[in-house]
Amino acid sequence: KEFGQLFQMPFPMKVCGMYAYMSGSGDLNFNLYSDPLGTPVAQVAHAYTNKISVTTGNPAWLYDYFPTPYNVAANQPIGAVIQPSTSTNVQLYYKTIANAAHRAADPWGTSGYGISRSSGAFANANSSLDHYYVGLLVSAFDDAAGGGGGGGSGGGYVIGS
Repeated sequence: KEFGQLFQMPFPMKVCGMYAYMSGSGDLNFNLYSDPLGTPVAQVAHAYTNKISVTTGNPAWLYDYFPTPYNVAANQPIGAVIQPSTSTNVQLYYKTIANAAHRAADPWGTSGYGISRSSGAFANANSSLDHYYVGLLVSAFDDAAGGGGGGGSGGGYVIGS
């Protein structure tokens, strides 16, 4: 089963990687899906092999940079998803909010929430109450205000939990 977070940002951006708060051992993929709630397409499927060995109960932040950034259009729904291999024991940590109406106070509002699937399209996790600790590493974004041209040179941005 795959687990992750739905993002739909109001500006275009370049996603250059992902991060997650997790524990476990084994191999997994950091996958970035377009149209996760419709017809998911893995735009990036980056293998993270022989690198995860984090004791359950003592989670750590794992970071993975993609070989090539993926350009995301404004308001495009994307899924930042962890896909464990069949022999991997991984726990992706998450928070559960008390009521779906409280999503309005979460950093991603009503358009960001946990998603999961065994096959086919992703569905919201626990009626949109679960929010996984997985996020995006973004190298540039554009606020469409003109002028300096987006995210500037160097550095980067972190979008997520």
